[in-house]
Amino acid sequence: MADARSTQSILDAAGAPVTAAPTVVHVDRAGGARTAPTTTHLGGGKHGFSVSDADEALGTIVLLDFGTGAEPRYQVFARHLADGSNQFFAWVLTDEAGALWTAPTPDPTVGLYDDPTGAPRTPPAPVPAVGRHLWSLTPSSADRAVGVELRVDSPTGALPPFLDGSTVPVVSSTPPPAPAPSNPPPVPSEGTVVTAPIRWQDYQAELAPPWLRQGAGEAWLRGVGDAKDGLELRLRESVKARFPAEAPLDALTRIGGDRGGLERGVTETEAAWRARLRGAWDVWPWAGTPTGVLRALAFAGYTSVVLVTGTGRAHTLDISGNVVTTLAGDVMPSGFWNGFRVLFVSPLPPSWVPTPPSNGSDEVNTLRRLVKQWKPGHAIFEDMVVVQGNVWGFPATQTWGQPGLTWGGGTTIWTPD
Repeated sequence: MADARSTQSILDAAGAPVTAAPTVVHVDRAGGARTAPTTTHLGGGKHGFSVSDADEALGTIVLLDFGTGAEPRYQVFARHLADGSNQFFAWVLTDEAGALWTAPTPDPTVGLYDDPTGAPRTPPAPVPAVGRHLWSLTPSSADRAVGVELRVDSPTGALPPFLDGSTVPVVSSTPPPAPAPSNPPPVPSEGTVVTAPIRWQDYQAELAPPWLRQGAGEAWLRGVGDAKDGLELRLRESVKARFPAEAPLDALTRIGGDRGGLERGVTETEAAWRARLRGAWDVWPWAGTPTGVLRALAFAGYTSVVLVTGTGRAHTLDISGNVVTTLAGDVMPSGFWNGFRVLFVSPLPPSWVPTPPSNGSDEVNTLRRLVKQWKPGHAIFEDMVVVQGNVWGFPATQTWGQPGLTWGGGTTIWTPD
């Protein structure tokens, strides 16, 4: 449904609000009849109505007649798309007695039609929509793009004597596209009324008296409203920045810090990181277990990892991220029941071949931090070992003479601190 519109307060001769529904004329710019919208008294003499989306896309004129004695008697609305891409102007002419203008000649003329620098542009001609009293003027798309200030002069004796307008405040800013939702939005149930939000830019102008809703006055009103639209947009974006699915990329690091220090992995995609931050409450229950340590390393991009405990067990992850436990063999340095060692086995990261990072490098410090963050509180972190080739005792299933093995492969040991 298109945006709702409302009149100014309509008063009778005694100054009381006019509550009776007006006579409604609804036409396109060529005078073609459209379905008249239903009006509703909103209180205090203000009357609201709404045309269809198709009407706004076409560009239609709504003329409301509140009858003899009403002030103002007539209200005219040019209904076009909210983004101003088909903006036009409409107005009604009356004589000094308040009757609709009927003089066959002359037509209204455009007395001013300048761009923002004051340079004149070729104006469009006013077009009669109904009789000689309802008129419209449609700037070209080029005129709407640069912004023009215009004044239409009425024939002698017609009121109002002139009409001011401006295409400057059509659209001054466009909000960024929203991220694609992970799930389709719910479909409103039958009977649900869905209304589009009203922009401050439009609402600011609607609140003003008629004499201020023209020319430079309207431009100023819409400029103030546009500033409010921008502020509202920033407020909305700041709220969305709290949520991993909506936050900008540079906010995810802070969100990860708030959720227990969940860092983005070296090879982790943005989408995967957002999903992991959203599921932090599903991840943290695994802290203090081999599964938690191995998954933290896997998210960081280290997938060929074995966690060996002092009880002789080797823990790895399968392709589904579930832990698999086997016999480790004799690869623990101390054999304490609560000790553990982290082995990095083939295939190693390409940057580690042929020389792994040094013990004090940033990468190794990151690995230490991840292991300490996720390990059990009672466990002794013995060290980390990079296994190049094959070494004695690991895995326990290795046997002498097994094809494809090169015994005596080198190792690099990184200390836990």
